[in-house]
Amino acid sequence: MLNHNWLVRLYILAFFILPKRALSKLVGYLVEVRRPKRLAKAALKFFVRLSGANLSEAELPLESYPNIGAFFRRRLKLSARTAENSPLISPVDGLLRSAGEIDSNTEFRIKGGTYKISTLLGEKNNYDFKDGFYFNFYLSPKDYHRVHFPLSGEISNLYKIGGSLFPVNELFHSSLKDLYVRNERLVCLLNSQHGAAALVMIAALNVGDIKITADSAKNTIKAFQEFAYFQMGSAVVLLLNHNWRQNFNFAAHHQRTVKIGETLVELVK
Repeated sequence: MLNHNWLVRLYILAFFILPKRALSKLVGYLVEVRRPKRLAKAALKFFVRLSGANLSEAELPLESYPNIGAFFRRRLKLSARTAENSPLISPVDGLLRSAGEIDSNTEFRIKGGTYKISTLLGEKNNYDFKDGFYFNFYLSPKDYHRVHFPLSGEISNLYKIGGSLFPVNELFHSSLKDLYVRNERLVCLLNSQHGAAALVMIAALNVGDIKITADSAKNTIKAFQEFAYFQMGSAVVLLLNHNWRQNFNFAAHHQRTVKIGETLVELVK
């Protein structure tokens, strides 16, 4: 009988063979197709029950969403989230998987391997993140899927990097080396009075589409302003350069739930 480790390896190997983009398009079609109202409501109720999504925070009542895709992209009630008075806030609702230092070789380590900033951000990045700090977030299917700006400042560059669409759930996150740099991602380079940052949205299986909702004609941004959304759950990495660490304290974090608008820093005392 195969042991657990071999089963995991075989399962992951299958995703190297499967047509992930075609599967994502199929799932995209299934969650976007409009069904008779009664069937649509039943499908939505099933998804909410299965995922554990919080209906009370949704902007609209459940019956107002025509399909599961529309519910995935749901906005929240204005009263559901507020931004704390902080120069850096959480850009997402989800699980803060880890946070820690970027070393002098511009590398940071998360479960599954070590990531080089140059590989994650690609050739268009012109910021130095040596001795900076990173936050690694995961959005599950139950979570609010819109990403907001974590700071006030300016967008210095915005670009996509091509790649695959591996799942980013806990199994792949801990078992597949270089997961984030294998997948497609949207990189937003930011600058503020406190330092530079990079907001990276990682695409995944069934999440091939990342839609930008911020006005691309405006470079000036405000913290808590909506930036983009995922079609389904995925991952977000936030990088800060060393300038941030001159005035703020950053503590390593492991596996805690965060909400958009929560502060991520403390002033140096």
